[in-house]
Amino acid sequence: MEKVREQNKLQDLQDAYAAWMNRTIWISDREGKALTKPSALTPLTTLLFVHDFSSLFERTRPLITARHHGNQPIVFDAQPGIKVIVAPVVIEGETQAFIWSGVYMEAHAREMITEYIRTQVADSAHWLEALGEQSPHQDGETQQDLQRMEQLAGIVETLVQEHQQKEGQQPSMQPFMELSSTIVKQERSTAEWLEQIELAGRELQFAGFASKEDDGSFVIRSVRGENADRLLDACFTIGEGFLGLPALTGENGYWEQIGRDPRVLFFTQRGVHPHALFCLPILRENTIIGLLFGGAVTSRSIRRDTMEKVTLLASLFGLQLSYYSMQKSMESQLLYLDTLLLITRTMTSLRDVNRILYILVDMSLHLVKGTSSCVVVKTDEAQIQVISRGMDKAHADSYGKEIAEHYFLTEKHGSSNDTVSYRKHGDKTYAEYPLISNGHVQAVLSVTYPHLNEATAEHDSFLMSLASVGGAALQLARETAEHTVSSRYAEHLHRSLRQWDPDSYASASEVKELLEAFGKGQDKPAAEMRPLVQACLIAAFDLDILRETIPEQTKVLSILSEYRALQERNRLRDSLGNVSYSYEAQLLSFFYDYVKNGKKLTSLHEPIKGYDPVLCQQAYAFLQSREVMDRTVTLGSSADTAEAEGDLTAPLRQRIVDMPLLSGREKEVLVLVVQGATNREIAENLYISEHTVKNHLTNIFHKMQVTDRTQAIAYVYQKALDAKES
Repeated sequence: MEKVREQNKLQDLQDAYAAWMNRTIWISDREGKALTKPSALTPLTTLLFVHDFSSLFERTRPLITARHHGNQPIVFDAQPGIKVIVAPVVIEGETQAFIWSGVYMEAHAREMITEYIRTQVADSAHWLEALGEQSPHQDGETQQDLQRMEQLAGIVETLVQEHQQKEGQQPSMQPFMELSSTIVKQERSTAEWLEQIELAGRELQFAGFASKEDDGSFVIRSVRGENADRLLDACFTIGEGFLGLPALTGENGYWEQIGRDPRVLFFTQRGVHPHALFCLPILRENTIIGLLFGGAVTSRSIRRDTMEKVTLLASLFGLQLSYYSMQKSMESQLLYLDTLLLITRTMTSLRDVNRILYILVDMSLHLVKGTSSCVVVKTDEAQIQVISRGMDKAHADSYGKEIAEHYFLTEKHGSSNDTVSYRKHGDKTYAEYPLISNGHVQAVLSVTYPHLNEATAEHDSFLMSLASVGGAALQLARETAEHTVSSRYAEHLHRSLRQWDPDSYASASEVKELLEAFGKGQDKPAAEMRPLVQACLIAAFDLDILRETIPEQTKVLSILSEYRALQERNRLRDSLGNVSYSYEAQLLSFFYDYVKNGKKLTSLHEPIKGYDPVLCQQAYAFLQSREVMDRTVTLGSSADTAEAEGDLTAPLRQRIVDMPLLSGREKEVLVLVVQGATNREIAENLYISEHTVKNHLTNIFHKMQVTDRTQAIAYVYQKALDAKES
C-alpha cells in the first residue's frame, strides 16, 4: 500500500509538470523500465516513448550515463532534428532514474526532418503522420524547459530518498540492536541517553550533554549525577578547557588523574570533582552539534570496557539525533511538496490575476510565519500594483517603489535573476523571490522573516518554486484576459455589419470559417491564427477609423494594411515585384478573392506574381479538397461529356497517364487517390496489401516532390487545369 501511495504521488507530480510545461513527460528507472505512465502523450511522443523506447534507450545510454555532464539535464536527437530532454535523478552520487520530456523541433527544420524520415526510417508512414501533428517549439522554450526539468528532478530525488529511507532504515539499525539492548525503537530524550551512559560502568558518577549554540559556543543543557545539576547552563568556547578541546579537534577526549590539572576548575568551581573524564563529539552530517561528556569522581580512571560501551552509546545517540532530524526535515519537505502540488493545480487553473496574487501572499506568510508579505506587480511602464498583508499603506507604497526601481526599471540593462535576494527596508529584512515569465520579471514575492537566521534553504526552495509557478500562472491569466478582450471588439464590429452591410458580413463569416479550418489542417496554434481571424472579421471597415479605435491592436492593423495593399495590386494586376507581404495578409487576400469570385477555383488559377508559392499550393489544395467532398466526380464519363459539364475528369486521367516518372501501378494508385479512396479501398481494388499501398504512396510523393495526399491531388488538378486552358 505504501509503495502504491508513493507511485501515485510521483504520478501526480509528473502530471502537474506536464500540464504546466505542455510537454510529454514520463519517468523510467536506470534500466529503462517505466516508473510512471507517460503524461500528455502525442502521436510523435507515443512512437518515441512507447513503441520505440527500447531502441531509443539503447541508442542514448552512452549519453545519459556519461559523467561529464553531472546531474544536469541534457538535450539530444532522438531522431535527426527531433530532440528530447532527459534529466537524471541522482541519489548519493548514483543515477537512479531518468525523466524524459519531448519533443522539441525547430520549425525551419521540419522539411529536412520529413525528408530524412521518408528516406531513412523504417515504417516512415507512421512517423510522417505523427510528425505532421506535432507543433514546432518556440525560441527560448528549450532552455526554459531544461531549468524546469532540473527543478522536477530535484523534487523527484527528494521523493525517492524519502521512500528509500523508509525501506532501508530498519535494516541499517539491525546491527546496533544486536550490539546493545539499549537501542530503542522510538526516540528517547537526552536525559534517557545520559541515564544509559551512567549505567555503562559502575565507576561513572555523572554525565552531561552540551549543545552548540548559534554563536559557536557550547552550553550544558542536560546533566545527570550527584551535584551535576550545578553544571546546567554553564558555557564554554571551542578550545576552552577539557570540553572545548574535542570541539576544536573533532576527536574523542579521555583524561585520567586530573585532580591537579588547572582545567578541572570548570567543574570544581561548580561543585563537581572528577578524577577521570571523557568528552565525545556528537556529529550530524560531519558537523559537531554537541558534546557528550561524563566522568568518575571516586575512581582515578575509567575502565576500557566501560569506555567502549560509552563510545557505542554516544554513536547511537548521535545516530538517533541525525535520524529524527532527517525524518522531521523529510516530513517537512514532503508537506511542502504536497502543498506545492495543490497550489500548482489551483493557480494554473485560475484566470483571475488578483486571486493568484492573494494565494501567493497568504501561502508565503503562512509558511514562514513572518510578520508581513506582499507581491509587487508591474502593470505598465508607469504603474505597479502592491498586494500585501501586515503592511501599512505608507510602508507598502515606499517598499513597492523600491522593488520597482530595482527589478522593473533596471531590468532593461541586464538579464533577469531568478534567485532569492535579501533587502533591508526600514527595520525589517525582506526575502525577495522574482516571478519570471518570457524571460522578464513580472512581479516580486516578498516575505519578512521574524529573524534572518530563519530564512532557511528549505523555505527558500519552496518559495522559489512557488514564485516560479506563480509566474507561469500569472502569464496564463494575462494571456487569457488579453485574448478575451482582443477577440470581443472584433466580434462586436463584425455583428454590426449584419445591419448595414449584410454582403460583407456574409463574406467575412465564410472567410473566417475557411481560415479556421485551414489553420487547423495546417496544425497552426490557435494563438497564431487569432489575429488573422480578427482581421478577417473587420476587413470591411475603414482602416483609418480602425487605427483610431483600436490603436493597441498593432498585429491586426498591420495585417489589414498589407491586405488592402494586396487587394489594390490584384485589382490593377500589378506584380508584387520585390515587395514582401506577410503570410497572414497573403492568406487573407487569397481566401477573400475565392469567396468574392463565387468560390470558383478557376479564379485563383493565375495569382499575382510574388505570392508565396508554397502558401498558394497549400491554400489551393485545401480549397480543392473541400470542393471534391461537395460534389460527385464520374471518372467513367467521356471526355466530351466532361468538357460539357466543366469537369476535370478527363484531363485528370490524362495528366496521370502522362507522368513519365511514375510506374504503371503507381499511376493506378494515384487515380484512386484522386477519387478519394482510402489505403484499404485501394488495396482491395488492386488486390495488393495495405503495406504495399503505403510504399507506392511514399514513392509517388517523393517523385512528385509533395508531402501528402492533399498536395498530390492539388498538383494533379493544377496540371489538369493547365491542360484544359491550353
